[in-house]
Amino acid sequence: MLETARSLSTAQKEETRQGRQAVKGTREEGRRDRDQVTRLWKRNSMRVKLKRKTHEKKQKRWGGRKTDTTYEEEFWKEPRTKRK
Repeated sequence: MLETARSLSTAQKEETRQGRQAVKGTREEGRRDRDQVTRLWKRNSMRVKLKRKTHEKKQKRWGGRKTDTTYEEEFWKEPRTKRK
């Protein structure tokens, strides 16, 4: 009786050890996923920042922000082939 209980406890320990290793593996994968997400987020945020900067430069070239949007409205009404 005592012997079987002892062997059972070692079996349980082994199971928990394997379980921990499995959890550790998933944790590593999770970290990898998180790193990838961070990398993508940084890349996208840099792209957005760059786009914003270039847009601001273009706005300066046009003479600041335009309050009059008639040109823009006309521009979008034109067929796409005419735009350039």
